[in-house]
Amino acid sequence: MTDYDEYPYDGHPYAETHPHHLGALAALFGLRAAAPERCRVLELGCGVGANLVPMAAALPGSSFVGIDLSPRQVEEGAAEVRALGLPNIALHARSILDIGEDAGLGTFDYVLCHGVYSWVPAEVQAGILAACRALLAPQGVAYVSFNTLPGWHMRGMVRDLLLREVGPGGTAAQRLERARAFLGFLGRVPTDGSRAQAMLRSELELLEQVSDAYLLHEHLAVHNRPQYFAEFARDAERAGLQYVADAQLRMMDAQRFGPEAEAIMKRMARDVIDTEQFLDYLEVRLFRRALLCQQEAVVDRGLTWSRLTGLRVSSLLQPASASPDLGPDATEAFHRPGGLELSTNEPMLKAALLTLAGEQPGGLPFTELCARVGALDDAQRASFGGDLLTLFARGAVSLGAGALPGVGVPGPRPATTALVGLHARLRRATATSVLHRRVALDRLDWSLLPRMDGTLGVEELAAAVVTDIAAGSVSISVDGEPRSDLETVLEVVQQRLLHHGRAGLLVA
Repeated sequence: MTDYDEYPYDGHPYAETHPHHLGALAALFGLRAAAPERCRVLELGCGVGANLVPMAAALPGSSFVGIDLSPRQVEEGAAEVRALGLPNIALHARSILDIGEDAGLGTFDYVLCHGVYSWVPAEVQAGILAACRALLAPQGVAYVSFNTLPGWHMRGMVRDLLLREVGPGGTAAQRLERARAFLGFLGRVPTDGSRAQAMLRSELELLEQVSDAYLLHEHLAVHNRPQYFAEFARDAERAGLQYVADAQLRMMDAQRFGPEAEAIMKRMARDVIDTEQFLDYLEVRLFRRALLCQQEAVVDRGLTWSRLTGLRVSSLLQPASASPDLGPDATEAFHRPGGLELSTNEPMLKAALLTLAGEQPGGLPFTELCARVGALDDAQRASFGGDLLTLFARGAVSLGAGALPGVGVPGPRPATTALVGLHARLRRATATSVLHRRVALDRLDWSLLPRMDGTLGVEELAAAVVTDIAAGSVSISVDGEPRSDLETVLEVVQQRLLHHGRAGLLVA
């Protein structure tokens, strides 16, 4: 039994790996990747399928294959696939080194490898890149994440100390026990010490919050080899691949470090690889999400508004004002949960963000959004499209290569996805939304969501919650007082359904 069988890695959905997101980035850089609704996706190191299974559930017209070395994790994921009755996904317990030349697998439009590359031997790293080269479609996109330097120099210090003091002997549970005890000792570092001690304390505070599985596989793993980005790019090039972009486009924005730093980078950098490496220096970056394509593909880095045509624009921003002034003289603020806020006096941008707030979570096609805000000719669309690209780079709006099935407003008979219903029945702490993001669940959700198959009205759902309150499985309080009357419960349920819509848990 491996450590991954004894302590399965924490499985999560990663929104930046979804074909909607990757397809949009491919289009922005001049690639013609397959539409998300009709694509083939391979995930290397799929674990329990927490990232891949929600994609398969949301995209029934596409096919998905997952590979992982841990039989336990693959079987756990396969059990969920069987429970959902998904015919378009297969998970296999096998080595990455076995698949590079497996012609039976065919080619894939998207190859995903998250949280694997830095944690395997050099020959497996080469195998990952070889598999991307052999199995990626001519216009396809591969996503490979890895730990990076110089940022990991700081985090690696704690890993080195743990490896030195914990040692390789014993079971995973025994090594974790020794690691936690040693971290407790390190926690005695004074709060008013040197800068180095302050840095150590910051890392220790982070490790206090992580799961045992994360600590085991990140800091106690035999292999964890962070790289400078330029080294990774050279390895990819030798494998017949080329770097396209970062999956988080804002990380490629040199302007965030100021005009002087941007000007110096332009003088020093010979190519995009140099530029990205310099950005990592300034960022002191710890982790990268690199997109690769075949070396023969033509990547066009001249991002223009015209490439937004065919893409879908969405945003989770809400206007701060109940009645925003869309005129040219007023500055309006928009914000979203998590702290992102922006202000603008541009009439089209204000109109766009207000329109998108009313179209959450799915958004609108770029061409329809242009029509809604009055960007009717090429000059207007160029200006408006340039502003949208800037907002996308800042993370204020999202771009997708296709439509997502979510609805923002609950209908008379609210429905959620089969996947969300299953996770709620299992009383999971989170569920994966149609936005491919984790949403926290509580006891009220465990009561509501399994019943939301589109057959019950809102009042019937509220009545079912009242029954669960009587049974003691859920409770509702208003101003600190427990309530179980149908009128109050109905109001609470209606508010929760609105939250579900904004979070991407509702479907038509």
